[in-house]
Amino acid sequence: MTSRSLLELVTEYAVYGKNDDYFGMTQRRDDSYGVQGHLSYAPLPGSRVALSYYHDFAGGTELDGIAQADELNGNRWLASASTSLAPGTQLLVQYGESIKVENGAFESQRVNMRLVKLF
Repeated sequence: MTSRSLLELVTEYAVYGKNDDYFGMTQRRDDSYGVQGHLSYAPLPGSRVALSYYHDFAGGTELDGIAQADELNGNRWLASASTSLAPGTQLLVQYGESIKVENGAFESQRVNMRLVKLF
C-alpha cells in the first residue's frame, strides 16, 4: 500500500438491557455485533475513492419470554468518491447495495449525495 492508501478494519459490539415497559410487556434482546472493512485511495490531493464492506449480526428478542425468531444477519457493500470543490467545500457520492439479509431491510440500491460547506 502506498501512503495514499488506507485500510481500516472496525468491529462493534452492543449490549442491551431489559425493557420492563415495552407496550405492557417485558422485552429482552441478545447482544449484537458487526465488522467493517474500508479500503480507500487518494488519487489526487483533496480527493478520495473507497470501497467498504459491512457485516452485521443482531441478537434475537424475547417478549414476555417468547422468542421472536428475529436474529439479524446481513451484509452489504458501499463505494464512495469525494472531492474538495473549493476550500471548505466537499462533494461526496456513494453507491451500494445489500448482498444478503436475513430478518432485516434489504437495500437493492443505495445512492447518497452530500455537499458540505464549512463556515
